[in-house]
Amino acid sequence: AQAPLEPTVRAVVGNRRVTLYWDRRAEESKDRFLQGIPGAPAKDFEGYKIYRATDPSFLDAKLITDGFGSAAPFLKPIMQFDLKNGIKGFHPTPYNGVQFYLGTDYGLAHEWTDSSVQNGQKYYYAVRAYDQGYTPLNITPSESNLKINIDNITGELVGKGTSVVIAVPEAPVA
Repeated sequence: AQAPLEPTVRAVVGNRRVTLYWDRRAEESKDRFLQGIPGAPAKDFEGYKIYRATDPSFLDAKLITDGFGSAAPFLKPIMQFDLKNGIKGFHPTPYNGVQFYLGTDYGLAHEWTDSSVQNGQKYYYAVRAYDQGYTPLNITPSESNLKINIDNITGELVGKGTSVVIAVPEAPVA
């Protein structure tokens, strides 16, 4: 199965706030694998999860462990938006004892303001699109890529995908 396309995100900073804006590109994604299965939806986009961290490795969001106590492939989102389509709660197919959370039928959005930030702190945000998975074949939902390239020696960010932004909120000039 194929994850939705990576959205393009931009950030606007303010006094103790960061506003994220992203496009709708992921919503038109087609899963080439599911297209070949009779009765399966070719477009299985379900929603967006927003992740925030203070380090480029997104360690702040890596709080979820699997049924064995190892780091799970999922991150803990700070916000989630999903289609109002009756698909909500946990996906029935687990991955190492962990189930993917599909949302609450909250509805989609293409902007969100984080007002729980501190001025002067560097924040890394990722907006990842996710799909519904496909229960008849036990296919768990998947998220668009979190593309981030960190230099192994310095630990500094050297490249990122379109779904990742860096923001430093600042107080207004006197």
